[in-house]
Amino acid sequence: MASNDTIQIRGIEKDSNPVLYPIIERMMEKYGFKNIRVSIPKRGFNAFAISLFGSRIIITRKLLETLNQDELDAVIAHEFSHLYNRDSSTIMTVLMVFFIPMMYFWMQFSLNPTSLVYGLMTIVTLIAFIFGMRVINWIKLNLEIIADRDAVMHIGNAQGLENALFKMYNHIRTEDGRPNLIKAVLSGIEYIVVYFFGFTHPFLKERIEHLEFAHRIIQKADNNQNA
Repeated sequence: MASNDTIQIRGIEKDSNPVLYPIIERMMEKYGFKNIRVSIPKRGFNAFAISLFGSRIIITRKLLETLNQDELDAVIAHEFSHLYNRDSSTIMTVLMVFFIPMMYFWMQFSLNPTSLVYGLMTIVTLIAFIFGMRVINWIKLNLEIIADRDAVMHIGNAQGLENALFKMYNHIRTEDGRPNLIKAVLSGIEYIVVYFFGFTHPFLKERIEHLEFAHRIIQKADNNQNA
């Protein structure tokens, strides 16, 4: 654990993380955080945040090594927005609203089942599960857009996050090359799942459009202040 007089950063040391550590410090001050845990796994090419039972940011080593200073600033700001807005708690609340009543009623009917009632409740449960997952994924998608917008507002421009998103997109597009048969089959299954449950992240084009719109808001506000 490393700390200064006002904040505590667990999981990384300042000397061994000379680029990431000051960014985390700066974002903690911007967003008003006093305590956070940071993890740097070796696998993957992504970053995400968890706000259940404390605040935690995970950024993979390969992503950390690929992004420049401005891009890393933007990505960390995006993850801090998730923490600040307690997005993990929002998702967990929606999960409980949908699935706890659904499982309760299904279990009640399963205690004294008849073939007809049990079959109907199984169908209703399946429909509720699909609908609940679509709602949750729709919420996740919009939370990503909000986190993008907040990151731009805190940093003051959209370029860093745009560049980071392009790098992440190109990594996904080029890293694995042509898929083998197994990956193609799994990809087909993934498309079926997405068709029923929906996407958890916006398409790149949509995210860039939202980032550019947020940047225009900043420019408009600056022009009004200078007028």
